[in-house]
Amino acid sequence: ESEIKTTFYFNDPRLFMTAPGRMLVRFFRIGGFILLFVFTLVLLFSSTSRIFWVGILLSLLLLHQVLHFTKGVRPLDYIVKGGRYNLADSLAPDGFAILESALDGAMLSGVDFRFVLLKRLCSLKDVQQVFMRMEIDYKEVLGEAERLFRDKVSYDRNAILGLIEEIVFGACNESQTSNEHYIESRALLAGFFEANDPKIKKILTIFSIDVSQIRAALIFGYVHQNFLQKLLRPRELDGAYVKRIR
Repeated sequence: ESEIKTTFYFNDPRLFMTAPGRMLVRFFRIGGFILLFVFTLVLLFSSTSRIFWVGILLSLLLLHQVLHFTKGVRPLDYIVKGGRYNLADSLAPDGFAILESALDGAMLSGVDFRFVLLKRLCSLKDVQQVFMRMEIDYKEVLGEAERLFRDKVSYDRNAILGLIEEIVFGACNESQTSNEHYIESRALLAGFFEANDPKIKKILTIFSIDVSQIRAALIFGYVHQNFLQKLLRPRELDGAYVKRIR
């Protein structure tokens, strides 16, 4: 009997938009949230019982949105075998924000997307700690990357989107190895250095880095963070969350 496999792909319509188009989407999204918040407050202060309860329902909706603000649409835990699965659904908002920001930066400045993305990743504290655990100065890595990617390149959207998909695939593997529920922004570092790109591979060679070292440093950071969260979590919550068996 043949094994049922899941086909993964990455597709987010926002990445096919122009920079002003993405900015407009963000504007309407934030504006819509603010309007809904104000409308909910008006309903909650209504003297009419029915209108008040509508306000309660809307406030629960807003609370749900706030609690899931840093999470993707679908956790990696619930990937089932068979069919097609869009990894964009499991990419955390901060991860998408990094990719989106790098894409806009490369488009507007003409700087190589690979360098812009690495620079955005190195601005993250979690990524800086990964390099620190490997006893490498991330600023030196950025300096070397700037030298490698200093030539102006023509903006090739299809090539960049292909690279983004490859990076997200690698980040997904890292997230699953770390038992994370979503593809967080820090996992994109592993995906970046796993990409089949000569210049990215050259950075690894120059600093004598193996991708397995990056993965190990990321896993250590996740375990350390999880351990601290367990220490700070009340005992009553232990066992309250049971991970679904895949």
